Amino acid sequence: MTPAHVAAAMGARERRRVPTEGHVTSSTYSPHLGIHIGLALVVNGGRRLGERLHAVSPLAGEGAAVEIVERVLVDPDGTRARD
Repeated sequence: MTPAHVAAAMGARERRRVPTEGHVTSSTYSPHLGIHIGLALVVNGGRRLGERLHAVSPLAGEGAAVEIVERVLVDPDGTRARD
């Protein structure tokens, strides 16, 4: 995984600095959900559920739209672990 930063806005193909909202600490593909997921430290992240941001890797020169979601995506009640 290449390091990535989380930003509120991105200019189309522009190489300009944008304010950083946080940092992606890890990411992977979830076969259960069928999508890529990641963990990030985001300023006031707990109060920003549903907000869409951009994860940008300055080393790879790539970015992706991301959404702040609940911390537990699969089995939030823990019923699978207790069955």
